[in-house]
This record gives sequence, structure tokens and C-alpha cells, in this order.
Amino acid sequence: MKLPKFGIVLLIWLKIILGLDYHYDVSPRITALGNDFAGVIKDLPTDIEIRNPAQLLGYRALIISHKGHHYYWEMPLNFAIFYNQFGLALHYGEHFFLNTNPDQPKNQFYRFNLSGFWSRSNFGLQYDIFLEDWTVDYPLARCNQNLNFHSLTLGIQPKNLTGFDFRTRLGLGYYDSTYFQFQEGQLIPSAKTDFFVPSLQVGLSYEREISADNALNFLIDLGGPASGFELKRLPVPFPSTVSRDELGKPARLSLFANSFTTRTAVSFTTKPTPSLLIALGVNDFWSGVKTKEENPTTTWFNILALPLGLEYKLNENVILRGGIKGEYYYQYSFQQTAKTVVYWWRSQSFGLGCHFGQNWYLDLASLSNPLVIESIDLMVRKEW
Repeated sequence: MKLPKFGIVLLIWLKIILGLDYHYDVSPRITALGNDFAGVIKDLPTDIEIRNPAQLLGYRALIISHKGHHYYWEMPLNFAIFYNQFGLALHYGEHFFLNTNPDQPKNQFYRFNLSGFWSRSNFGLQYDIFLEDWTVDYPLARCNQNLNFHSLTLGIQPKNLTGFDFRTRLGLGYYDSTYFQFQEGQLIPSAKTDFFVPSLQVGLSYEREISADNALNFLIDLGGPASGFELKRLPVPFPSTVSRDELGKPARLSLFANSFTTRTAVSFTTKPTPSLLIALGVNDFWSGVKTKEENPTTTWFNILALPLGLEYKLNENVILRGGIKGEYYYQYSFQQTAKTVVYWWRSQSFGLGCHFGQNWYLDLASLSNPLVIESIDLMVRKEW
């Protein structure tokens, strides 16, 4: 039995959305200024997780946050604690899609992510486990997809190379997909796919203070995908990248999982007054895949973003933030004939930061309507 036409369209649409899910799990401050500044505007809650775990040395914070629904597949519930040399972060998200039309599929989707951190001197380690389960129910069938991905990051900040830090991420995951059909009133598995996902990524960052009020930051990541989130950045569904033997079973994957991604980001920040921070940036993300199907397809896409972020300190306790960016999207695919998709778009972000009590902070951010509570990212943190 083949998937219903609507189901195929839905799966393709969901994979496109996930394929464009190239953002990081950043703090509301970075969300308000612009996600493209992740790793190139100093922000410890963000930098420890996505840049280099060595940066947590000496940092003490308790963080509780909630992600608004503007990211359909985001982790809405987040908890983290960092204490000098050790850290722990927990993320959880769940989504249901229900409808009243019996001819259309329903789906249930959840993600669970747990990270542990350790740092000493100029070294840092991060162990990350990412679990994902996606179930789609059709009127006469069901499809289950599961991903279990582990990664280990080693970060180094050489003392003799001021401003530089390096990182290497090694990832190993397990992917399982099963398609069930109703036969005589029972769900019977009719197709099953499972394989390991090895991967490797290297990265470099550089910080330089040009003057007391001006700074330049640079970041580049090569390789991967080296985490469960990064699998969602591929331009085609990940199972299509796997080669198979004569019986249709997945063959052993190469270290880069038949795919390659890069991210290059640069930012320049300046403070024309003690109360105003202006950030200008360039963020370029590229992802490419060559599938291993009978008729192989080469697909890659590029997203180039030009963000502008502003942070204005109203007084000692209140900070206003905002960002605007233009983005250029280019996708190329080749399967017997070449196809391209090109477009520009503009987006904006808003945010507010508050300091209250003894080193307590509240940060809010929104990518859509800052007056609608469901669209707001919220973070409460205590630093000491």
C-alpha cells in the first residue's frame, strides 16, 4: 500500500521545514538581536552550548526558559545550571497535529535533549544526547521515525593564541523508521529502515577588541552534521542520503554521512554611547547532500543573512533590543535536469531585558508579535 497523496505532500512539507531549521538553541537576548549573531556576539548561555564548553569556566548560573511556538519544532521547556567547571542542560519539546478530517493524517512529535559540560584550564568537554520520535497516523497506516544521536565536543582555548578557540565534535547516531499497514484489523510492519550515523565537525572562532568600544568576531564550522539538530539542516530527508545493498538494507555510512555543512559568521559591534550597542553581521550557511538512490540527486542550499542588531539601555535595570535582517536563499538540485530556487525575504525581532533583585535577570524575545504571549521566548536566570 502506498502513502496517500496528501501524506506524501505533508511529509515533503515537514521535511522542507525541518531542512530549513538551521538556527541554534540561543538565549532570548541573541534571538532579539538576531539568531545569526549566535557565537559572534558574546553571550555565555549561548556560547557554552554552541561554541566552546571551555567558556563555562568560572561561570555560575541557574537558567529556566520557555520557547514560544514561532519555531514549530523547537524545545519549549529548557533548564540549565552552570557552576564553575560543571554544567547540565535539559531541553524537551512535544507537538501534536490533530484534524477532524478522517482522510488526513495525524502526527505526534517530541524531542528530548540532555547535555553535560566540564571545563578545566583551557579545555572543555560537552556530551550531548538527542532523542527524537515522530509518529504519523494515516487512516489505514502508520509511520514511525526515531533518532538517537550522541555527540562529544572538545573545545580548546590556547593560552598562547589570544582570542582564538577551537572545537571538534564527534557524533554517532542511530536512525530507525518503520512503516505499518492495517491487515485484518492489526498494524503489521511492512517496511523498516535502520542505520548508524557517524559524523565529524571542526570549528574555529576568533575575538578581537579593536578598541574599548569596538569588537570584531569570527566563526566557522566545517563538516557534520554532528548533532541531532544539525541533521535537520540537510536539504533532503536524511534517509535518502544512505546507500543500500541489493536487498535494500542500508550500507555502512562514511564519516560525514554523505553530507556536508558549513557556517561562517562575522560580526562587528560598536558602542557609540555607553547606553547603545550596534551590531552588524554576515552569516552564511551552506548544506549539501548527494543521495544514494537508484537515480542519485545532488542537492545543496545556501542561506546568506545580513543582520543588524540594536541594544539600548534605558536605565540600570531595563534594556531594549531589536533586530532586522535581509536573507537570500538559493537551492540547487540535479537529477537528470537541474533545478534552482531563489528568493529574498526580510524578518525582524524584538526583545526586552530586565535586572531585578540580587543578580536576577529576565529576558524576553519575539520573532513575530511581541504582544502575543504564545510567540514570546522567556528566560529567567540567576547569576552569582
